[in-house]
Amino acid sequence: MRFFYFIGLAGLAAFTSVQGALITEQADKVCADDPAYGPNYQASYTPDGTPNGCFCKPSVCPKPCFGNRYTSPKDGSRGCCPEEQEFSYDAESLEGACCGNGTTYSYDPVSRSGGCCSGTPVASFVGMCSAPTPPAPLTPCTSPFPGSVQVGGKNFINYTGVATYGTNLGGGEKAKTFKDCQTLCSERGDCVAIDFIKSPPGCFPKSNGNTKTPPVKDANVDSAISPPCLKQTDACGGLDGTIRVYRGVAYTFKCGYQLGFGNVVPTYQTPDLQTCVDGCSNNTACQGVNYPVGGGAGPCNLKSDYEPAPGKSANYVAAIPIVARG
Repeated sequence: MRFFYFIGLAGLAAFTSVQGALITEQADKVCADDPAYGPNYQASYTPDGTPNGCFCKPSVCPKPCFGNRYTSPKDGSRGCCPEEQEFSYDAESLEGACCGNGTTYSYDPVSRSGGCCSGTPVASFVGMCSAPTPPAPLTPCTSPFPGSVQVGGKNFINYTGVATYGTNLGGGEKAKTFKDCQTLCSERGDCVAIDFIKSPPGCFPKSNGNTKTPPVKDANVDSAISPPCLKQTDACGGLDGTIRVYRGVAYTFKCGYQLGFGNVVPTYQTPDLQTCVDGCSNNTACQGVNYPVGGGAGPCNLKSDYEPAPGKSANYVAAIPIVARG
C-alpha cells in the first residue's frame, strides 16, 4: 500500500525553475529536505513529467499491520503475519516464517531450506521438514557413496540411455520428471530402481533390477538403481557381475578375476569377504580387493592401484569400486 502526500502551492512553485521542470534529483531533494516529508520521500510527477507532489518510497513506507507484527531476529527487519499466523524461527540459523495451524518453523542445514513443520523441531534437525524427528543414523548399508545421488534416504546410481527392465511395481503415474520418479521410489520400501521414459514422460518404479548396470540401451529412457548392501553370506557365483555397497563405497564384483598391482597393506586373514571389503572401505588408499573365490575365511588382499579391468584368475573374486577413490 502506498501513501501519497501532495504538496501545496508553495511547494509546487519550488519544483519549477525558470527553465521549466526540475531534473529528477533536484525534485527528489526538495521532498527529502522538506521537514514535512523527509529522506524517505521522493517526487511524484504528472503524465507530462512535471513534479506535482511527494510520496513515500515503497521500500520504506510504513504499512499498517492488521495481523501479528514481528521483528526478524536475523536482520532486525519488521514484518506482519496474517491474523491466524505467528512468526516462528529456528534458534540456530535465525531463519523464520509466519506459521499457522499449530506448526513451527524448522530449518534443514543440509538443503539450506526450511518451512513450517508439524511436531516439535529437534536440535540438529536434519532431513525433510515434515519429519518430527531426525532421520536414522547412517549404517554400512545406508551411507552415501561416490557416484551416488541421495534422494529421500536412498542412494541411487543414475544412468542415461539405458533401462533396467526390472519388474514393474506400478503407481508411478503422477511422477512427470526423473527427480519426481526417484522421490516416489525413495518413499516406497519395495522400490529399488526406476526406468523413466522421457517422451511422453512415464515413471516405472521397479522391485528388482538394482544389482547390475542397466543392460538395455534405449535413448528414450533414463534409469536409476539403488544397489543392495553386501551381506556376510554373499559369495560367487550369485555375486558375479553385480554391484554391492558397503560403508560408503559401491563395488562391482567379478568372480574368476584378480587385481594385480600395488598392495595397501600386507595380505591378512579375515573371516569372510564382507569383513575384507569393510577393511577396504575404511582405508581411502584402497582401490579394490582380492579374495578367495570360494568365500569363507581367507587371505584379504587390499590393492592400491585402480584396475577397472582385472586379469582372469579362477581362484579369486575381485571387488572394484565403481568410481576410483582418492
